[in-house]
Amino acid sequence: MADAVPVIWINLARAERRRRRMEWALGQGGWVHERLEAVDAADRRHRFRVRADLRRRGSDLPGVRRRSEKAWWRRTSRAELACLASWQAAVARAGALMDESGVDQVLIMEDDVGASLARPDRWPVSLAAFLGHLPSLDSAAEAEASAWAAVQLAPINPRVRRELHGLWRASEGRRLWVPKSSVRSHGNGAVLLHRRAMAWLSADVEWASTAPGVHHLRHPWAIRPVADKWLYGCLPAAGVLVATPSLFCLDAADSDIHADHVARFHAESRRVTLELWAADGREDLLAAQRTWDEIR
Repeated sequence: MADAVPVIWINLARAERRRRRMEWALGQGGWVHERLEAVDAADRRHRFRVRADLRRRGSDLPGVRRRSEKAWWRRTSRAELACLASWQAAVARAGALMDESGVDQVLIMEDDVGASLARPDRWPVSLAAFLGHLPSLDSAAEAEASAWAAVQLAPINPRVRRELHGLWRASEGRRLWVPKSSVRSHGNGAVLLHRRAMAWLSADVEWASTAPGVHHLRHPWAIRPVADKWLYGCLPAAGVLVATPSLFCLDAADSDIHADHVARFHAESRRVTLELWAADGREDLLAAQRTWDEIR
């Protein structure tokens, strides 16, 4: 089933170790994939021109709007803008890939999602089963999410990660997602994007430049121009879901964007995920993660 959903993964040209890890994991797992070179904030040739769209406020999901941030007044960093430029380019490529191949879903991810890509056959739930349980346009159940547009597959917060996995366990594997409106944990580690999401994202990604040089970045005015909040905030709140089982083990030890959050969130999220896999007897995923860690 891995080859039924293509993968677009974002990777800096200088992040060679991350690239080798992803190439190994994606190859082992049999995924159809393509690498998108990330915009490098350290390259001073890149310039960012940010435009707040005054016609759009953005969805009111937990913690997405700027006014809900503790330091809402701070200036958005250059690294965050480079990440947004990379994600807008990835979304544009996803839309083109959908048109080219006729698929309705594309997986977009960072290059630090961990080794579970190498063993999709040993995920807590198969990708086929997960897709089969997502609400369709005609679904009578969970009507508020009947037109899902995106699924967040790897929330960062370790407490949230544990709580969501607990919901999946308690339901004996039947509860595979919850509405994003109930989850205040962001992160674009891995996102399943549906074709219908392009209706809300296309205007911004068409505005953005994907070539080296000046990047024109547009976003709803009430939302900070950062990748995850832009993505979730542009989509209708009822159309964003969050996966409950722990599918990916985020590994952002050398993050250029969230260096101050690595110890507080990313490292702990990794530890919690490995702990959950061990408790569930996911020995194949743990073995794959050890191989991932050994790749230099």
